[in-house]
Amino acid sequence: MASRKATVVGSGPNGLAAAVRLAQAGLEVTVHEEAATVGGGCRTAELTLPGFRHDVCAAVLPLARRSPAFAGLDVEWIDPPAPAAHALLKAQARFGAGAVLGPNVSLTSSVPIIDVTGSEPVEHRGYVPPRAIVIPGTRPKAFPAGTYHLACALIVGWRSEATELKVSLNEALREHGLG
Repeated sequence: MASRKATVVGSGPNGLAAAVRLAQAGLEVTVHEEAATVGGGCRTAELTLPGFRHDVCAAVLPLARRSPAFAGLDVEWIDPPAPAAHALLKAQARFGAGAVLGPNVSLTSSVPIIDVTGSEPVEHRGYVPPRAIVIPGTRPKAFPAGTYHLACALIVGWRSEATELKVSLNEALREHGLG
């Protein structure tokens, strides 16, 4: 008797889940994917700079990773260091390796980045040091009409080498008593 065969078109979460279930049912399965890599909506790619991986369709990932279809499978889920760090970056602001920015950080070459982890503040401009944990902040500035609070960025902690690339922003903030 000839073996039963199935063809799955697309290697996104649904296609892979279907292929796994068909194979578990004893079918010989072939998966076809148009893109150069598998993953569909869970695909990760270097879209900006070398070494900076981005979720291409990040909204799909939480659904796939909680799906019973993937339970018990040897699937490696890759968590970004900052899953929701929406930063506004302009005018040549640069970042050291492993630095993580919290939501709503606005950086330009002129916005002060103030390290508040020591006994005295240390100010940087246009550069976030390696492994820095950065959140939005304000600093007072006196004007003839009164004192106003201007935007700055605060370095509130440092990611250890052991946790680099594996710790989310929320975990890093909790580690430093901020989350």
